[in-house]
Parts: sequence; structure tokens; C-alpha cells
Amino acid sequence: MIYIRKLLDQEQLSQIQSMMDGGLWVNGTNSTDHTDLSLKNNSEFCRSNENIVEISKIIFEALDHDYPFLGKVAAKSTNVPIYSRTNVGGFYRPHQDAPEVGHYSTTVFLNNPNEYDGGYLRIYDHEISEHKLDAGYAVTYNTGFIHEVSEVTRGRRDVSVFWTHSKFPPDYMTDIYSHLHSLRKQLMRTGRPPSIEEAIQNPEFMAETILTNFHRMTETEW
Repeated sequence: MIYIRKLLDQEQLSQIQSMMDGGLWVNGTNSTDHTDLSLKNNSEFCRSNENIVEISKIIFEALDHDYPFLGKVAAKSTNVPIYSRTNVGGFYRPHQDAPEVGHYSTTVFLNNPNEYDGGYLRIYDHEISEHKLDAGYAVTYNTGFIHEVSEVTRGRRDVSVFWTHSKFPPDYMTDIYSHLHSLRKQLMRTGRPPSIEEAIQNPEFMAETILTNFHRMTETEW
């Protein structure tokens, strides 16, 4: 699922930007457990800022009236948003959000696309879609989708990001099968490994084994 809609009006955006501009920003790598520091290059609004509660309150009040969103994701809870600022040279490399953060990810664009170049949110859901929305618009997508933010080459990109747990988690089985099937196809070679020792080290054989066991687990036919 990729769901786009307008979430914030101009008054709400102005309030958020005013409070963000007067606050402390820190290195964005501090909020990730990844040891690879090349994963992203951004700044994040410091959680110790006294107005973080007021900013988040604006977001949550807007979500409370976003009835299509509440219906689509069957929202159970939403975490406190992160506020990300990406300047020239900033990026976020391809990744998947951690499973424990929630079932759905949402990015709210806080400034207009003509204020910066690059900075596209690129999401892969069987095909790649690019999102660079007007200020106040939000895009929600399954947390398991691979996504990235392309490098900002001019200006500054401000967004809010949060994750939502659903009362009824989405079914990931079809995506798992699709990725396994694609992986096996990409790894296919002619011939079989001549021994077990070689088979258990062979990527194609490993992919086929996982796919076969997946079929056994779901009791489906090839």
C-alpha cells in the first residue's frame, strides 16, 4: 500500500516551521542502530527541544481527523514523530525500516518541492515510485518496503516521519514469496552442485531450499 493525501494546512505548517527553526538540530546518525555511518546524512530535531511536544501535538491532531488513514491502516498506536532536515549533500541510502517500529511508515513533507532539488523519497513496491510532495502532504507505505531518499543538490528538505502499529498487521506472505521467487530466478545457474558440501554453500541452492520450505510451510503447490 502507498497512500498519499494532504494532512496539514498552511497554518499548521507555519507553526511547525517556526518552532523547528528556533530549535536545536543534531546529527541524524545518532538515531539509528546501524554501524554503517554512510547509511544517511541528515540532521534531526533534538528530542530535548522544549517545543517538541507542541509540534507533535499538531501532527497527532491532524491524524485524528485523517479518517481514510485510520481506516486504511487500522491504526492502534503511532510513535512520536522524527523531524528530519536534509541539506545539500544529504541522503538516506536504500533500507527497510526496522520491524519493531510498526507496520506502516509515513513521511510528511514540511516544505515545498521548489525549495530544493533532489530529495526524492523513492519506494519499491514491485516497481519504483518517486515522491516529492507539496508541503503538508503525506505518504504512507508498508514498513517492509525498500526505500531511499535521493541526494539533495540544492536547498533544504524538511520532513516528519512516524510509524504506526496496526490492529490487523498486513499479510507479508505474498511479498516474501515474491522476493524469494525473484531471488531464486536471479541466482539460477545450469547444473546441480555435485555434493552436499558444495550445495550448502551455493546461493542458488540456498534460495531454492528456502523457497521449497516456504511452500511446505504454507502447504501450497508449485
